[in-house]
Amino acid sequence: MFVTGGGGRRVGFADRKLSDLKTSVDHTPFSNDKQYEDFTPTPGKEPYHMELSDLLHSTDMAEVTRDEKLVFHVAGDTGNFKNSLQLDVAELLVVDAKSSNAKFFYHLGDVVYDFGEDREYPDQFYEVYQDYKLPIVAIPGNHDGARFHNGPSSLAGFQNNFCAVKHQTPPSLAAMGMSFGRDTMTQPNCYWTLNTPLFTIIGLYTNVPSGGILKEPQISWFNKEMKDADRNKPLIVAMHHPVHSVAKNPSHQGSNKLKKILEDACASANRYPELVLAGHVHNYQRFTTKMKRKNVVFVVAGCGGHAKDPLALETTSDTPAPSDPGVTLNYSTRQYVGFLRMTATSGKLKGEYIVSDKSITVADSFEV
Repeated sequence: MFVTGGGGRRVGFADRKLSDLKTSVDHTPFSNDKQYEDFTPTPGKEPYHMELSDLLHSTDMAEVTRDEKLVFHVAGDTGNFKNSLQLDVAELLVVDAKSSNAKFFYHLGDVVYDFGEDREYPDQFYEVYQDYKLPIVAIPGNHDGARFHNGPSSLAGFQNNFCAVKHQTPPSLAAMGMSFGRDTMTQPNCYWTLNTPLFTIIGLYTNVPSGGILKEPQISWFNKEMKDADRNKPLIVAMHHPVHSVAKNPSHQGSNKLKKILEDACASANRYPELVLAGHVHNYQRFTTKMKRKNVVFVVAGCGGHAKDPLALETTSDTPAPSDPGVTLNYSTRQYVGFLRMTATSGKLKGEYIVSDKSITVADSFEV
């Protein structure tokens, strides 16, 4: 467990000038939002695995082992200091963590917007989650990987905060002599596998372009991870861009490119996940489909508070079906922001979409 206790100072957004956190970088929006950004996987840490015991306190790990139960939170698309939605979700996470006994938060990417730089983490990440005392791990989204005019190299901010060599005060906060009580994480890479006693999560980095893209060596790594994943435990694949999505915005629709990469990896390994998680679209959607006669659940959970997507669709009688035959849209909503509460027990995964509606409300649930 790598959330440090105490020492934090509550500094409201209105109490600190954003200029105190910034350097003279041109904040021109995406300069290459359709371009694949080359990156170098973290050296020396292959096969990019993290054990749950490396993430949790020994007492929490013992509890998971004893009870054969693990609760964790999932959401994507959070960072935004321009509205209160992210704060609403953060407060809800704190309340639910206590009542559900959750152990960590798995972030589906787009941790920081405007524009993914290390200097934006104090406002858009550390301050917002200072009362959430659980570990937060992540895969990058397109905003976490894009390169901007005169900005830092791609993924630098994400890697500084999630793939650090050791647990330490985040560099962006240390430079200001501040702390919000959370150290950097030491994930092995921006694409990586989390092994737990009850399930496995293979997390992909789908890069910057619309629809996402994977190249070597990540594709070969993914194929091997699919083959090597423990077949006695449920398998989750996480990625930022969704394979299936219903949206008016072309950049938020499902990705045939990622669908083929997933299908090829499954066919090569003769292994199919129980659940595929994604973000990117700023709402919540759940689909089911069959992959080689196996029911697979696909969830879009980009509902973490960046913004409600005005171009996303509600589930209504006239909502168009996904373009892929055999894919069923079971539920979707853009009315709320929230997060997915996942509960893993022996051989089973249960998901509940938690939204803020004056109190904690379960808007959707499923089991695999």
